Amino acid sequence: MILAFPNGPMRAGQRFALFGRSGSGKTYLSQWAMLLTRKMRWVVLDTKHDPNFDAWHPVTGFLTMDRLHRRWKETERVVIRPHPYQISPEMLDAYISDIHNAFDNFGMCIDETYQVAFGSRAGPGLTGLVTRGRARGQTVILGSQRPAWVPRFVFSEANAYLIMNLNLREDRERVYQMTGKRRVLDRVEPRHWLYYDVTSDALSAFAPVKVSK
Repeated sequence: MILAFPNGPMRAGQRFALFGRSGSGKTYLSQWAMLLTRKMRWVVLDTKHDPNFDAWHPVTGFLTMDRLHRRWKETERVVIRPHPYQISPEMLDAYISDIHNAFDNFGMCIDETYQVAFGSRAGPGLTGLVTRGRARGQTVILGSQRPAWVPRFVFSEANAYLIMNLNLREDRERVYQMTGKRRVLDRVEPRHWLYYDVTSDALSAFAPVKVSK
């Protein structure tokens, strides 16, 4: 199965907020979006050690900027799984800041954004990535299974929201507050998703598509 992605591949400097409960297909959709962006370098911050990323040969622990640069010469998509002691807002945000300051024209996928944030506040690393990073061609996918815990400014910087199945009403209400679309208050079927384009204020619904071999 594949999932269609609206408007073709992501373009340099775009931001996407991707929300869905565990098991909804959120990781699959983010992987497919990254695969569409050919010749774009990606770094995935996989704080949950999601087994769906195993096929991309993740590395354990933060890479130095030199080592990350060398890995990008071998593969366009580098998955980083922080050590348990590195999974704190302070350390994650500082690492994001290092990458943001070191490179232009790359993509970063943060698999669980609320773990990077300081409650309702974003740190300087995340703030720099999603604001100043736009002009430097830094593309961002901000994933989370709990949008109610993600700083509001993440929504204000996103070009689009991708909404999958969310269990909790408070999470769906947070998305409704930012989109004004009552459809997002209803639970989405598994593997289905909604795409909200911020510029056009348009909400579209998508379903899995079977592909014949």
